[in-house]
Amino acid sequence: VEVEVTQTMQYRDPYQNLVIDLQPGVHRLNGESAEHFLRFRSGYANADLGRMDAQKRFISAFVKQCAQMNATSLTRLIWTLFPHVETDLPIHRAVGLARLLSDYKVDQIPMLTAPGAAVQGVSGAWYYSLNKAGMVRVMREYLLSDVTEADFDPKGLFDRSENSDFHHIYIAPDVG
Repeated sequence: VEVEVTQTMQYRDPYQNLVIDLQPGVHRLNGESAEHFLRFRSGYANADLGRMDAQKRFISAFVKQCAQMNATSLTRLIWTLFPHVETDLPIHRAVGLARLLSDYKVDQIPMLTAPGAAVQGVSGAWYYSLNKAGMVRVMREYLLSDVTEADFDPKGLFDRSENSDFHHIYIAPDVG
């Protein structure tokens, strides 16, 4: 996949035997370099959020490249990738969805970050806390027009009521 690397990406983790070394510029990424591009986060000012933005750019470039493939090549690609993806989606549905995507231009496919904010936990680790009302707005706009707040996260899995920072973001009014 051809993608622009917007900054120097250097990271070493001997415990994972991981060395990321990508320089700024347009690169045609193979499997290993694509993984490095997608995993890198330590050099972004906003860490994981910067990584998510890079991942969106990669997915856009990947979808654009797939849209230029003929049906046989696209089907072959899915059969190659599918064993490495954990999903409950049957392969015939994945092929059908991929063919549907070829009818869209990449700029017609919305890619956004779920509404919420970064929160630093007691341990010093950073987390992303969802905003419930914002998620409902996004789901209504892009997925199901009749979804309600009661439908989203009925078990409160995304809330951490014991942590006031998380909880305040989760229950805050939608600012979208």
